[in-house]
Amino acid sequence: PSPKQSAFLACPDYEVLYGGAAGGGKTDALLIDLWCCQANGPGNPNHRAMFFRRTFTELKDAIDRAREIFPQFIEGIQYNKVEHIFTAPSGAKFELGYLQNDNDRFKYRGRAWNAIGFDELTLWSSPICYEYLMSRNRSVDITLPKVIRATTNPDGPGQRWVMDRWGIQETGEATRIEQMMEFEVPDGNGGFKFVMMPIARTFIPAKLVDNPHLRGTGYREVLMRLQDDERDALLNGLWTGNRVRGAYYFTYMQKARQEGRIGNVPHQP
Repeated sequence: PSPKQSAFLACPDYEVLYGGAAGGGKTDALLIDLWCCQANGPGNPNHRAMFFRRTFTELKDAIDRAREIFPQFIEGIQYNKVEHIFTAPSGAKFELGYLQNDNDRFKYRGRAWNAIGFDELTLWSSPICYEYLMSRNRSVDITLPKVIRATTNPDGPGQRWVMDRWGIQETGEATRIEQMMEFEVPDGNGGFKFVMMPIARTFIPAKLVDNPHLRGTGYREVLMRLQDDERDALLNGLWTGNRVRGAYYFTYMQKARQEGRIGNVPHQP
């Protein structure tokens, strides 16, 4: 892994977003991280992971990549091409699916996974699917971590809600939002107790320059040919928004949102 991929794989926080530019090795990192290797996920028959893309067409590339890299660190892994499920010899499972519209989330009602990932998160225009699927993040095995992971570029129809959720500024620096929550944990005597512990939401930015595996391949030169706003996003990792050419007030609207000056106003129809 690159140093930025390593930071993502090692992050213990509950909700982690990785990326913020093209070429940071996002999909590979997400596919590997969802196996929860630090907790021996591949060797635990209770491990269940779910990897989402927005459409099946987009999902096919991730499936091809998973079929290439999973056998490199899980000997004997099998793939069911009908259900799109990888199964390790231990019985641990890794499933891949898609959520093309908000109603697709109900296909997964009643399911449970200790690790859930969303690849290219800003392609979902709202947080509806993301937040609903968080309710499926559970496991009866307390030795397995319960985590939510996502990757993204700084563009797409869902850019605004992703920026708001992780507190990302236009310049795209790393963020970490921490809050205290009440958790039910073993008390050491066969029972459980409630304790207050922090839960964190973290953004780890990564750019092409952070991925040594793509240096000198000509990919930077490809990104340099893009229009200014697309180059700012995909090469430089700037979250300056989906600019509409000729929209003179875009910067002012972005600033107003950051300062909380745009909201819902009561009105009579």
